Amino acid sequence: MSNEWHNATYPQPLRLQVGCKVSWYTYGTEAEATAVSKIAQQEASDLRAEGFDFGYMWPGDIRKEDDGTFTVVIP
Repeated sequence: MSNEWHNATYPQPLRLQVGCKVSWYTYGTEAEATAVSKIAQQEASDLRAEGFDFGYMWPGDIRKEDDGTFTVVIP
């Protein structure tokens, strides 16, 4: 698998996890996470309008990790 970043919508995260309805992108600063959260919220709004269901996850939510990084829920 290539290490190239192909998602032009979001800045490249430090690490990521991919789920079936959402992904989680982790960033080094709260400012980065907040900017990404705004993009995620807008994208989620557009997808909801088309009928997409994110289950119990809420795109745009930010979680502070124990290592001081910030993880954002991505649609």
